[in-house]
Amino acid sequence: MLGVVALCVGIVTLIIVVNWFDRRRSRPRPNLAEHVMLPPEPLSRRALPKAPVAPEPQMISMTYADADGVVTQRTILLTACDIDIENGRVLRFEGHCQLRDDLRRFRPERVITMAEEPSGRIIPNPERYLLDWSQVMRAGRRRRH
Repeated sequence: MLGVVALCVGIVTLIIVVNWFDRRRSRPRPNLAEHVMLPPEPLSRRALPKAPVAPEPQMISMTYADADGVVTQRTILLTACDIDIENGRVLRFEGHCQLRDDLRRFRPERVITMAEEPSGRIIPNPERYLLDWSQVMRAGRRRRH
């Protein structure tokens, strides 16, 4: 009798796992090749503009694909960028995400589209925009001290 119960539990568990994988597999995946993004421009320290007075943290909206390929529309208040100084690349950027109501980190290569808020101005090269924004923010912090 105990063997029959164990067999039934095993079958039910198998059915649950198979259904879970089927749902994940049937989820529509975005075709990121359809979205046009400009390749990052080669950067040097001289290529970055002179920083004016530091602005307030920037609000941006973006279409973002997570690691599983799920696309969401996010509005975030930029707070920081992790930059590889030697290569002039943005590794990650973070901000307060209104969708999740939490501080989140994002990878620039997963950004499909990006725009400034509230103006709606499209940002054609998100990585370049983040590099410029980060430099302006750093310059503003140095001036305040």
